[in-house]
Amino acid sequence: MPRKKKSLPTPSNQLVESLLKDSKSYNVGDLADQIITELGGINGFAKLYAKEINNTDEGSIARARMLDGIMRLVTNASAQRKDLARDEADLSDEELVAELSRILAQRRQKGEKRGSQKDHPGGGNP
Repeated sequence: MPRKKKSLPTPSNQLVESLLKDSKSYNVGDLADQIITELGGINGFAKLYAKEINNTDEGSIARARMLDGIMRLVTNASAQRKDLARDEADLSDEELVAELSRILAQRRQKGEKRGSQKDHPGGGNP
């Protein structure tokens, strides 16, 4: 029986392995936001993903998994929107204002955090 070839580590594989080891210290949402930003935003990510899908063979496992990933994203986003719409309809005006204020405060806080990380490359205090 032939031995399975051991693949050489690529820089991206090394990065992923490093992130997985330290994953408990990362906020997955922040990591995803940063990856999307580095890829040129949502449009850049979509173009790269489409290019990767088109570079796989029709009917291949890789293509099926990539398409399955898209379907899961769409399904989850649709479910969240339905839940959100249902929840918003049940809110009073005061509750709606409070929820919008909470969301805006979170976004401001994220923006401030990102700004301080740009000022201090290690993400910590000077």
